Amino acid sequence: MKINLILITCLLAATNLMAQQINKVSLDLINVSDDQVNVAFLPPTPSEDQVEFQIPKIVPGTYSISDFGRFISDLRATDEAGNALTVERLSVNRWLINDATKLQKITYRVDDTFDSDLDNVVF
Repeated sequence: MKINLILITCLLAATNLMAQQINKVSLDLINVSDDQVNVAFLPPTPSEDQVEFQIPKIVPGTYSISDFGRFISDLRATDEAGNALTVERLSVNRWLINDATKLQKITYRVDDTFDSDLDNVVF
């Protein structure tokens, strides 16, 4: 059950970006620690110097605000050499990535919702 909720959150994030032609998304379901799954993806290289990364706030048909970004931690953006780009969290569901023309990969951790201490637990 826990893995299903984590997967739903991961897939929502990935689905949100599918329209932007993601090259690859990977979920590490083997090395789960502290009920968190590692997510990594290779987005297309943007032409803008700054881009905004967003996690869905709602899922159509649920009729409630879920703020899935609250289950995301350790979001990082790196260039081709693995060097960190500057990432600023703008709100619960939004991050600003600087030097985005160098963006090669975005990684983050997704926490499960099964035993969350947060209010408004999803599902």
